[in-house]
Amino acid sequence: MKSITHRENRETKRSILSRMFFLYLIGFISFFTTVVFDSISQDLTATYTDQPIELDGVLKEDIWSKANPISNLVQIQPDQGQPASLLTKVSIVYDSESIYFGFTCYDSKIDQLVSNEMRRDGSNIHENDNVFVLIDSYNDRRDGFFFRVNPLGALQDARIFKNGDSLNFDWDAVWNARTKINKTNDEEGFWVAEICIPFSQLRFEPKDINEWGLNIGREIARLHEEAILVPVPKKYGSKAKYRTQNLAVLSGLTLISPTRKFEVLPYLTSGISVVNQQEEKKINQIGL
Repeated sequence: MKSITHRENRETKRSILSRMFFLYLIGFISFFTTVVFDSISQDLTATYTDQPIELDGVLKEDIWSKANPISNLVQIQPDQGQPASLLTKVSIVYDSESIYFGFTCYDSKIDQLVSNEMRRDGSNIHENDNVFVLIDSYNDRRDGFFFRVNPLGALQDARIFKNGDSLNFDWDAVWNARTKINKTNDEEGFWVAEICIPFSQLRFEPKDINEWGLNIGREIARLHEEAILVPVPKKYGSKAKYRTQNLAVLSGLTLISPTRKFEVLPYLTSGISVVNQQEEKKINQIGL
């Protein structure tokens, strides 16, 4: 009887040690993953143009071919860290008044695009195919501006606070985008999103040279896939794409300046209004 009890005690100790080791291993992996993701950074450059850009969903101006395209998006989900299933190329240019993002989204089954929302800030935009831009114009990794557009040109924007924990989707900036769906054969094709964000809609320090935090991404509805430039741990769930801790650095922005007044479109009304700082900090806790 004493031998059995002694054996049971040994097995209990082994079980406890095994559980402790397993928990330690899980904790180490989680810590290591967080450190790795938080330390990843990429340097991007915006290309200046003094020529007008026609916002029409066709990247026909010469400046677009001179800008260095970004194409190395990786999945947040479903297969975290794996290359995006479909190729996306993004170029960034700017002039004295606005910054432009040109997305070319290739698709091997272009007829299976999911795009049925045409309203601004429509509740289904995030469930459609879409592309998005996250700008941290102070480059402080705390707050940011989020812009999204689907293949039908429906716009959605938001203010981001507290590293993406707080989102205000009632915020409406004055910006625009044009899109165009192109078929190259019976199945394959691509769609383009040409986005223009005036500097007047962003807040940043008036410097000779500005550096911003930036992330860009694409969602492919039929694949339930989210792909992004700078990886974000999947543990952040639906808010992963809004995380301002995980951003690239956008440089090359010279001699630009913000305006003193911050113009936004009032929610569900027409016209333009000026929002003060107190109103701007009204935060809506949602997870689109």
